[in-house]
Amino acid sequence: MTHKCKRCNEEKALEAFSLNNRGNPRGKCKACVNEYSKQFRTDKQKSRLSYRVTQSVYKSCPVYFKVCAISGKLFTSKRPHAKYSKEVTKEVSKLFNLKYQHIRQNTKALLFQCKHCGVSFLSEHKDKRKKFCSYRCSKKYYAKDRKVKTRQGHRRMNPLTVLERDNWTCYICGCFTPKEFRGTLSDNAPEVDHIIPLSKGGEHALSNVRCCCRKCNNRKSNTLLTPVSIIVAGGG
Repeated sequence: MTHKCKRCNEEKALEAFSLNNRGNPRGKCKACVNEYSKQFRTDKQKSRLSYRVTQSVYKSCPVYFKVCAISGKLFTSKRPHAKYSKEVTKEVSKLFNLKYQHIRQNTKALLFQCKHCGVSFLSEHKDKRKKFCSYRCSKKYYAKDRKVKTRQGHRRMNPLTVLERDNWTCYICGCFTPKEFRGTLSDNAPEVDHIIPLSKGGEHALSNVRCCCRKCNNRKSNTLLTPVSIIVAGGG
């Protein structure tokens, strides 16, 4: 059995062709495909070389001749404000590394106890602010602390009950917060705000929650408001 190649127009045996998914011979023979792929690679390499040459021509960087401020020798640099040569900068960096190594060796490590897991650990560089042995322990500790604060009082609270209780009015500025604007980015969108923030030790209870507009809630953040500031904001 023979098959005709579409590129060279020659009748060749079926072994000279690669088969497709259905088991039929392809239109071009293997020799023509290899020849075409080699030609394509050479053309691609030529185009890449020409692109690199044009880029090197257009992106040529100027070279500046400078005198080193320490050694007094002449050196070249691509930066116009360079003051020191490469040899001098390497020596200076080595001196700094030796200095800091000496400081690290002389500093005594302090013994601390982790607040989360209770494991004792050493803190280098006399860092007295260390409270946890790792970042993972600190993350777990603060997450647990936040869960304890939010679980105080009512575990579950429907925000609509709070908004309806306060008649959809902001307790800071006194503006009306329509129900249709809930979940939007408008300034008078109704939101639920903690009077005493959770970060300050406040409870997640109905007595500590009020209706607030989005603008006042963002401005208040986690600060404690005095009754005077609420009256001034509301204009009362």
